[in-house]
Amino acid sequence: MKRKIVKWLRRFLILTLITCAVLIYIGYREYREVIDEVSIEAKIAEIQAQESYVTLDEISDTYLNAVVSVEDNRFWSRNSVLDYRA
Repeated sequence: MKRKIVKWLRRFLILTLITCAVLIYIGYREYREVIDEVSIEAKIAEIQAQESYVTLDEISDTYLNAVVSVEDNRFWSRNSVLDYRA
């Protein structure tokens, strides 16, 4: 009985790993197709050319602090980049 359970768990794990590998491959292939159509540099230039584009130095510090405080109120006080309680 125990061997059957181990056998089925092993099969399930292998099937899960194969499924994950296939999904990662499909996602990477689609990503490469999109990148090959339009380069990242061209997309950045297109976004920066828009009339509504604002550079970081044009955004007020009050707004930036408000965004940070809403997203993570302990951002400035914690000692690590990784904060699992956030």
